[in-house]
Amino acid sequence: MMKGGMNAWKGITAHGFPETSMPLFPPTLPPGQTIALAWLLEEGTRHFYDGVSAMLNDPTASGLFRDLASAEERHKALLSSLYAEVTGKQAQEDDLSRQVPGDLAHGSFMEGGIRLEEALAWLPGKRARDILEFSIGMETNAYDRYLTLGRAATSDLPRRVFSKLSREEKQHLQRLTEGFEQTI
Repeated sequence: MMKGGMNAWKGITAHGFPETSMPLFPPTLPPGQTIALAWLLEEGTRHFYDGVSAMLNDPTASGLFRDLASAEERHKALLSSLYAEVTGKQAQEDDLSRQVPGDLAHGSFMEGGIRLEEALAWLPGKRARDILEFSIGMETNAYDRYLTLGRAATSDLPRRVFSKLSREEKQHLQRLTEGFEQTI
């Protein structure tokens, strides 16, 4: 009989991927806030990919994540121009952060609503394969999100931007999947 219950357990514990913290993009979110939120998630994902690239010893995998970080920068630029078009204001990081509602404004998040700090804390000791698998899930979420936002857009410009972003997220998925398959 074990005394102390679960608190006394010193055995093996399960360690999965960082979890999604909250649902994103409620349908009532105004366009400016939707774009600001997407921008902030792209920025968090860029930080994650930069962190992954710096920690991996495998040059091929490290290069893949470095390329993905650069792609997130391009996504931010697209969203910045869309924000300026929709709101009539230049997109500044502090202004974008203030546009985001609730808990998302008080921390760094990545695509999928994952806290950046938790994802970065999860990285040490992980194999490239585990990180690729996690990233595939994250990019799948981003692909789905941009498809949904493109379909829900009420004017042509946001529809085109979100459509372009969904195509790029699909390319990220393909590259990550190829990298994952090479590790099997």
